[in-house]
Amino acid sequence: MSIVLYHQAGPDKSSIDQVLNLVASFCTDLRLDAIPISNAFYSLYQWALVREVDSYIRRIGHTSAPVELLLAFDEVKLDEVVGFLLYLPVMKQPNACGVCYMAVKSSYQRRGIGKSLLATMLDRYPHAELTCSVSNVRFYESVGFSVVGTHSSQVAMSTREQPTEGEILLIDARSILGSPEARQRQMELEQRWGKKEMRYAIQQFERHVSKLVLQTNEFVKARLGR
Repeated sequence: MSIVLYHQAGPDKSSIDQVLNLVASFCTDLRLDAIPISNAFYSLYQWALVREVDSYIRRIGHTSAPVELLLAFDEVKLDEVVGFLLYLPVMKQPNACGVCYMAVKSSYQRRGIGKSLLATMLDRYPHAELTCSVSNVRFYESVGFSVVGTHSSQVAMSTREQPTEGEILLIDARSILGSPEARQRQMELEQRWGKKEMRYAIQQFERHVSKLVLQTNEFVKARLGR
């Protein structure tokens, strides 16, 4: 396996397409709200997440809104992307970054690829912050992160006790979901499933997120002894 850093220019189209396919495959794991594949809105949220990551990749090399991408390639099939890590350097804080998304192909998991990607990032930015699901906390603890709080339905983690004092320029996912193309996709889903089923899907989703928030809050309170 080889790891390649992209920070001055993005990867080639084939590599980008492979990353976006990974994003689509791991939509539930990567989204903050962990929308289940059974929800009628899943395809819309999956599309929006792919658009968001693609927008970040297209920002690579723009110093006014820095983005860095690490790609892990197969050691035999040298052009096959087997994992990626996308993160944002903190403005005016040269040692800090915020992790956005990471995924490793299912067939390549448990080989240390995720840890290698994170280690490469931490060599560049020792102060890193991220959010993750409760189920992934132990993994991130194994590479030096600690639980520091909550962020919506996820656990907030950091490699330092004090939060970084700086800014990362996030893409507003709400603007993607509010775009004309997103509205068109939602109309198509309503035509396919019916408005009643879509209203039910919204209710299911809201209950799902509320349950995640409660579970996360209870976990962090217990972990921090509060």
